Amino acid sequence: MPPPKHWSLAPTHPQAADFAIRLKTSPLLAQILLNRGLDDPQAAQDFMRPHPRQLADPSLIPNLPQAAERIARAIRDRQKIVIYGDYDVDGITATSIL
Repeated sequence: MPPPKHWSLAPTHPQAADFAIRLKTSPLLAQILLNRGLDDPQAAQDFMRPHPRQLADPSLIPNLPQAAERIARAIRDRQKIVIYGDYDVDGITATSIL
């Protein structure tokens, strides 16, 4: 039997309650944002409600043009395409979209 997991919790940030009021959110979410280093209200709002303009440029992904061409060729030639993805939240979501 594996040993029980031990959670290591960060101490409550002294500004969490005030930050929660400023953000109009829960103290728990304010604490999580502060733990991530988001102590500026505007930066926290931007993090919680991102705009598509804030996303990274997908053309910076290495070998993207070659991958797109290969997928287009497979579609054109009616080849089967297999998609593999990680078994975590973003991996399952991305795999489902593809």
